[in-house]
Amino acid sequence: KIDIDVGFVMFDPFLTIEEMMKNIHFFRKWNLIKSNQWPFRPLVANKGSYMYETLKNFGLLKDADINYMSSAYDFKDKKVQEVFSIINSLSEPSRPIFYALKVISKRQFSREKKDIQTLLAQRYVEENAEIFLELMEKLYYHFQDSTSYNIKDTVAASQQKIADLILSLKQDIDQGRIVDSSGFISEQIEKNQDIETYEGVAVTRRQAGERRRK
Repeated sequence: KIDIDVGFVMFDPFLTIEEMMKNIHFFRKWNLIKSNQWPFRPLVANKGSYMYETLKNFGLLKDADINYMSSAYDFKDKKVQEVFSIINSLSEPSRPIFYALKVISKRQFSREKKDIQTLLAQRYVEENAEIFLELMEKLYYHFQDSTSYNIKDTVAASQQKIADLILSLKQDIDQGRIVDSSGFISEQIEKNQDIETYEGVAVTRRQAGERRRK
């Protein structure tokens, strides 16, 4: 049997917080995490597309990315904007690590030909994706009932889960279960260890300390 790679857009500019939860339910119902380990991907607004022009008319366009001929944008639903900002900031420092693992996990689509390293890399990206799915769910419930979840504590708990996952990954690299011949993943792990999230924003530990003292 051959596995498939599924594209899934979790966030679009006009998504409501309720629709976001429906997306998560759909993602879980069909177990898409096996075929898509990036469940927090936003829609790309390419220059010249219908969506780009629509966002332009709504005044939602932000900075342009000349490398991809696209633009960042604000979300119409302010709750979705806050959720996306938290998810994007929290995922950014470790993104190179898990994307490199995703590349390893996609070396073989035939289940019979996947080796231990490929399966281990897939397990890591799936566990990382699950952390963000769970966080999005908790943020949804926060906006439905602001007393149910404290955003700061919720984000900190998710960050700790990511840190624990990366620590386990480092051990697997050190013990040779995942081969990092170029040293890229190890280098990114070292960079990531200097990052923490302060009030939903990824900053260096030094910057976080300075913000707390203010």
